[in-house]
Amino acid sequence: MPPPAPRCSILTGRGGAGLVWGSTGGRARGGGPSVSTRGTSADDRIAAAAIDARFGKGRRSSRVLTEVDFTAAAGEATAIIGPSGSGKTTLLRVLAGLHPGHCGHLTLDGRPLAARVQRRTLEQQRRIQFVPQNPLAALNPRHTVGQQLTRPLRLHANLPKNVRPDRVTELLAQVDLPADYAGRYPGELSGGQRQRVSIARALATEPDILLCDEVTSALDFDTATTRTAQVPVSEKSETGP
Repeated sequence: MPPPAPRCSILTGRGGAGLVWGSTGGRARGGGPSVSTRGTSADDRIAAAAIDARFGKGRRSSRVLTEVDFTAAAGEATAIIGPSGSGKTTLLRVLAGLHPGHCGHLTLDGRPLAARVQRRTLEQQRRIQFVPQNPLAALNPRHTVGQQLTRPLRLHANLPKNVRPDRVTELLAQVDLPADYAGRYPGELSGGQRQRVSIARALATEPDILLCDEVTSALDFDTATTRTAQVPVSEKSETGP
C-alpha cells in the first residue's frame, strides 16, 4: 500500500502562479501574493499572521511581504498567485522556517511554530517539507541519491535499516526514476532528474504539508505535464484524504 499523501501542499508556479497540493487550503491578505483555495476545511492547519519579510541586508534590503496573513487547512489545495518578485517564494520559505528574518507569528495546529527550522521539533520538521526551485543548490553533491533519500528515512520515518533500500526504490519509482539511480550523484543527473529527486526526498517523510516552489520549472514539458508533476495529487487520490 502506498504511503499517505501529504495532507497539505503549497506550490508556487512559473509564470506568476502558485499552487498548493495535498491537504492544505489557504488565504492571504496584505502586501504580497494572492492565494486561492479548493477543497474542504479541517481542524489541522498551518497559519501565518501579520508577516513582514525583507529580502537582502542593510540599506540594500527591500520589503517583500507586508502584513500578510495566510491559512492552509487540511484537505484543501492552495494556489499562491503573483508576478515575479511579489513574495511567493519568500512566503513559502517563511512557512518552511528558512527565512527567519521576518516579523509575525506562525502556528501549526494552533500551536506556536518557531521561525527557524532548526528550532522546530523533529515531528514539526517531518510534517512540513519544502521542495525548492533550484534542486542543485538543495542536494549535496558529495552524497549519492540513495544517501540523500535515506537521511529523512533515518531521521523521521523510523524504518529499520534493512527496509530503507526498498523504500528508496519506492520513492524513486514515485517520480519515475529507475532504482539504479540511487547510486548516482546529483552532478550525474539532468536538471529535471534532480528536481524529481528533490520531490522524492520531500515525500520520504510522509509530510502533512508540502511546500513546493515552482516545482515543475526544471522539468521538460512532457514530464511536467505527466506523472512527476502530479505526484502529490495522484498519491492523494490513491490513498484518500
